[in-house]
Amino acid sequence: MEATQRTPVDTTVDTTVETTVEGPLDVKAGLSAQAGSSGGTSGVRLTADERRVEVLKAAMAEFAQGGYAGTSTEAIANRAGISQPYLFRLFGTKRDLFVATMAEMHHRIERSFRVAASGKTGEEAMAAMGEAYKELLSERDLLLVQMHSFAGSSDPVIRKAAREGLRHLWSLTGELTGLPDEAIREFFAYGMLINVLAAVDADSLDESWVRACHPDAEMFFAGISDLSASHSDPSENRSDPSRS
Repeated sequence: MEATQRTPVDTTVDTTVETTVEGPLDVKAGLSAQAGSSGGTSGVRLTADERRVEVLKAAMAEFAQGGYAGTSTEAIANRAGISQPYLFRLFGTKRDLFVATMAEMHHRIERSFRVAASGKTGEEAMAAMGEAYKELLSERDLLLVQMHSFAGSSDPVIRKAAREGLRHLWSLTGELTGLPDEAIREFFAYGMLINVLAAVDADSLDESWVRACHPDAEMFFAGISDLSASHSDPSENRSDPSRS
């Protein structure tokens, strides 16, 4: 009886993913620069940089729900439409991916502040930045990743990234407004309060304590004016946040 010759099976896996995306991608501008398209779609093969943008988008959504400890890389890979090994080729570790997601969050806040403050200074710039930040918080995933970055700071690498993000945003606020540290402190304190209110959806409640958490804008900036007036040269009174 003649033996049947078997053909060897090729078991190699192609980790390059064919996908369909809508609209052009501007990787240099970050995830937030991705433009949507209301028209049709065309199949394209994404580059590694473009794929990183897609993975960051998936990571933002997954980390927002589960935080650093509670989110699996498998869930992120599935949402991004790639294999788990390919995700690790792009970002190395889960921690690296979380830190990259934090960087994207900080980038979004910075860009929002810069756009809002353009052509303005002082209290006018700060007021515009505050309104822009409130609008940004409507993107719940961005808000929750920010909160999870604080919660995950028992990890020294995440803690370092969270500190650097806060330091940069503090310096940026001083740069854009020219206001002293005391005014920036009030701005950040109120920002953290509205983070918490937004996280628990407190504004859906018609209750006195919620209303009390939102100061009258005119009174708030009157207080900022008093702080500014007490400093003849704000630049001399603004400390370097990088100093210990």
